[in-house]
Amino acid sequence: MINNPPDHSLRNILLVIILVVLGVTFWYIREIFQPLVTAGLIAYLLSPIINLVTRKTKLKRKPAANIVFFLVLALIVALVVTVIPTVLNEAQMVMRDFNISLEIYQKTLTEPLIVSGIPVYLGGIIPAIRATLSDMIIPSPEQALQILQTTSRGFLWFLVIMVTSYNLMTEWDKLRDWLIGLAPDDYQKDIWRLYIEIKNIWLGYLGGQVRLMLILAVVYAVAWASIGLPGAIFMGMLAGFLNLVPEVGPGATALIAMLVAWLEGSNFLPISNG
Repeated sequence: MINNPPDHSLRNILLVIILVVLGVTFWYIREIFQPLVTAGLIAYLLSPIINLVTRKTKLKRKPAANIVFFLVLALIVALVVTVIPTVLNEAQMVMRDFNISLEIYQKTLTEPLIVSGIPVYLGGIIPAIRATLSDMIIPSPEQALQILQTTSRGFLWFLVIMVTSYNLMTEWDKLRDWLIGLAPDDYQKDIWRLYIEIKNIWLGYLGGQVRLMLILAVVYAVAWASIGLPGAIFMGMLAGFLNLVPEVGPGATALIAMLVAWLEGSNFLPISNG
């Protein structure tokens, strides 16, 4: 008796259909994953601090996570009350002075530039830039409902991120053990080893990036404030954030600082902008 080989075509078709359905489903609910990924990243970054508190105080993970979570939350509130208004005021000051400088330089571009005998008109560039900046900063009345909707949704996602981060910080041990326990017994030891190796590598990388961002933000802010660069704190924070982009970030930071210095000059040094 000859045994016919099993027909895998039906199984493959069903597998493709399931993957397509899952892909479409994830696409339609993709906005849900953004706050969840953000919450996971926050909990991941705070995990070393929680581990440090547990080692130093001999507390269990949940009480230590509660301490870290509420201390970080208090720090965020303190930053919102103290540092954020200063940064926003400096950003508004830079934008206001930038608009004034654009108005001055617009007069110099009324005449066309002659390039190889061909007149090039650049007078419309600066008005377009100013219109774009005005739309970004001062929304039209028709956009009020959209802004309210965006703000409400942003606040809702903020609550989702906070709650998810707290649950991940306090219940991660149980969730991790449950996920690894789903694997076959023969593979659990290898999964544990792989998990520890990946965790150590990523914690080292992310921790180094965060520390570098903070150091560069402080160094740039202090250096630029010492020479009177307008918006030094805002520019310093922007420099620290842009450092996440290799090669391009430091170059963009230098270009922005040079542009602000050229357009606005120093707050107290009696030297020319150039």
